[in-house]
Amino acid sequence: MKIAMICPYHGLIERGAEQFVSNLKDAIEPLGHSVDILSIKDLNIPYFKRWDEHISSALVGSFFKKFIGFEPSITQAYYSFRKMKKDYDIIWSNAEYFVAKFCYKNRKKNGTPFIVSSHSNPSRLMKTIAKLKPDLYAVLTPQYKEYLSGFDGNIKCIPPGVDLEKFKSKATTNINLEHPIFLSTAALYPNKRINLIIEAVAKLNKGSFVFTSGGPEKEKLLKLAEVKLKNRFKYLGIVDKKILPNIYNACDVYVNASRSEGLSTSVLEAMACNKSIVAQKDINRKWTVEKAGVLVNDCNDIVDFSSSLFFASKNSWKYNPRCQAEKFGWKEVAKVYDEEIRKLVK
Repeated sequence: MKIAMICPYHGLIERGAEQFVSNLKDAIEPLGHSVDILSIKDLNIPYFKRWDEHISSALVGSFFKKFIGFEPSITQAYYSFRKMKKDYDIIWSNAEYFVAKFCYKNRKKNGTPFIVSSHSNPSRLMKTIAKLKPDLYAVLTPQYKEYLSGFDGNIKCIPPGVDLEKFKSKATTNINLEHPIFLSTAALYPNKRINLIIEAVAKLNKGSFVFTSGGPEKEKLLKLAEVKLKNRFKYLGIVDKKILPNIYNACDVYVNASRSEGLSTSVLEAMACNKSIVAQKDINRKWTVEKAGVLVNDCNDIVDFSSSLFFASKNSWKYNPRCQAEKFGWKEVAKVYDEEIRKLVK
């Protein structure tokens, strides 16, 4: 099939959606398909960079997506006025409402089926897109599919994948801290609750904490770690993705204490390196982790959280984490999409 995957900022920025289309293109083309990734550059759409970046990081953008049903992106709004330059068997949206609407109009005019892969959390935006009745609407988790249970249409849970080969490497980084080493690569934002991980590791008689990334909580967390952990922590900052496998391999347990989570790419990557997981318990993480780690009822209960870290570091997980990650490999994801694509074109 000739497939157009529309990802507005592909080649301009590198986030979840941009990585998704690159990885899926590589995984699905060996199954016999031809994939073009179309960005705003390919469709000659102007990039209102300052406005779009401000909106995507501002509360007003979140408000629009959550309560109004679309993101006020001027760049993506331009899609409403564009036409496809080539004929495709499938058009595939990896963006917000306006791109999905563009695909909807194209189907109405030319009969071309369209797919939407959702990369966002439950919101009115998801429901607004569901009303367009994509020929396939792929959401991240079973919980998200349940969120759209009142809508007709072909709504499937198809998660993004993990590069199993990349995270198969045994190469490691010298951390030079006392084991067990607990790791977080989450952004340093309040909802990620890195402070609770610091508190929980501090309760242990033995062990250290390593964290990466940037965010507004950075200075606050560094001060807390210096007080609570002293010389039992290391902050690596924003790290090159090429060395991420080395960092996972240098640590013993990956920790995810976020208030809520869709499908955590970091959790998949850690499991692909055969690292056990300790995470806040919810439907999505229960589905993602299964028997590859420990789920904590409430990470605010520092004693229970700390006990879970201790158990995860002492337990023999064998190859459970890696086996769990293999369920989310890109080849497996591509097979699911391939089956759905062939149904649509038939």
